Amino acid sequence: MAVSVDSVYQQVLAIANKEQRGYITPQEFNLFARKAQQDVYESLFQDYKDAFLHPEQVVGQHNDLNMLREKIAPFRAVGTGITVAHTTGIGTLDDTAANIYWIESIYDMTNNIVFEEVTKRQVNYFKDYFAAKGFPLNLEHVVFSGTNGNLEFRSKHVFYRHSTNQVMFYPVKLNDAANGVHATFAPKADYVKPLAAFDDPKWDWVVTANQPLYKGDTSKDFHVHHSEESSLVNKVLELAGIALEKQPLSDAALRNEGMNKADKSN
Repeated sequence: MAVSVDSVYQQVLAIANKEQRGYITPQEFNLFARKAQQDVYESLFQDYKDAFLHPEQVVGQHNDLNMLREKIAPFRAVGTGITVAHTTGIGTLDDTAANIYWIESIYDMTNNIVFEEVTKRQVNYFKDYFAAKGFPLNLEHVVFSGTNGNLEFRSKHVFYRHSTNQVMFYPVKLNDAANGVHATFAPKADYVKPLAAFDDPKWDWVVTANQPLYKGDTSKDFHVHHSEESSLVNKVLELAGIALEKQPLSDAALRNEGMNKADKSN
């Protein structure tokens, strides 16, 4: 659920008027609103990335992984297909619209594979070790599977980031059943989109009796989660206080945001 741009603007005007800090025009508000959403998005993204990579550190907290995943849902793409060059192992996600900010996970549910991310240096080491020894590195990087009562070594499936929208798979899947590999290798990715892929918030208006009146059909709401509405209000007020040289307004906004974060932590 998006945050109403009109709701945020009206709260900003009411607080600024209460503090007797002057009027914030629609043009000024739209500039502050854009920056406020950027700040809230970046903070949310960093919290989500940290929780995703280290979920054990946030279990039971206000910013645990499930809560953050709900908040960042409008910016996530789930189950996007990856085109794989089977001779090189390079997988490519379509990024012609520059919609990929961070690839969070890669998997192939058709073959019950969840890929583990490693570095390019690690992959090169795996390759060199296998070439020299004839079997994978160690028990941390292999699994056991029984075939006809025998134990077999099998490498874990890993990838490393080749570029923003490309990954390198190892071992390379040739999509060739005759060579004993998966004939239906179909990896997919979940990733986070950048804020630039979405419209900026905009409070549009028409002038009636020398007053700007809200024009909902051409306005653009905020894209962040509705729980961030108070943070948007405080951030806009903080930016307005700085830009309009009204420091008490910024100070009041910072105090309000501090209390808001304290409430979320409880």
